[in-house]
Amino acid sequence: MLLLFFCALRVASLAGAGVTPAQSQQNTYRLEVAPVRKNLFDCRLRQLTGTETVCLAAVPPTPRAVTALRTVLSGEALENALDRLRAGRPVLVEVPEEIDCAGVVCVQVQRHLTNASPARHILGYLDGAGKGVSGLEGAYDELLSTDAVVSVRYAIDGRGELIPGIEPELSGDLAAYGSGLATTLDADVQAVVDTAADKLKRGAVVVLEVGTGKIRAMASRPDFPVDAVGEALSAPGSPL
Repeated sequence: MLLLFFCALRVASLAGAGVTPAQSQQNTYRLEVAPVRKNLFDCRLRQLTGTETVCLAAVPPTPRAVTALRTVLSGEALENALDRLRAGRPVLVEVPEEIDCAGVVCVQVQRHLTNASPARHILGYLDGAGKGVSGLEGAYDELLSTDAVVSVRYAIDGRGELIPGIEPELSGDLAAYGSGLATTLDADVQAVVDTAADKLKRGAVVVLEVGTGKIRAMASRPDFPVDAVGEALSAPGSPL
């Protein structure tokens, strides 16, 4: 009987070890804030990508969080956030400043490419999944991609509702922002070239370093918007 008792305890222990992780997954709601991609740098290791930082807030559908959100947002941006919160789940909202409120988690993340990014034809662009499609982003996508994802986990009950009093947990590592690929481009020279190239309706500018042949700046016009690449495919002047 004693041996049977210890065997039963051992079976219960093994069964519990397998069930606990599954229960843990079922009792949390994970909100992905942003994938982390490595950056492209100039010859002096100054960032060419990720130069714009935005504040993203994970906001739960609670009265206190909604009140706090109203202090930093208004108009269409606020209405859009409130519409999404009506689904009863935490949502991700871009805010102009950090919100100090229970249940709200704010993260400063880098916007990888913007319409203000230099040398866009050289850097290239990303697809909807954040993978490099053209330029250096496409050629070195494997090197620049990471598995790092910043996310926020909320505790939920059996009905899928948030459990009051339990603060959300932030996970993910932003250290990859500081690594990536160094190019021969010089950000200062590139800025001058981009300004000069804007006067062209159609054309290209290339600056080479005498003696080494290193490309210090390169621009092509007409340019393309990174947030509307599809439109550029059929735009006059063939931006791509």
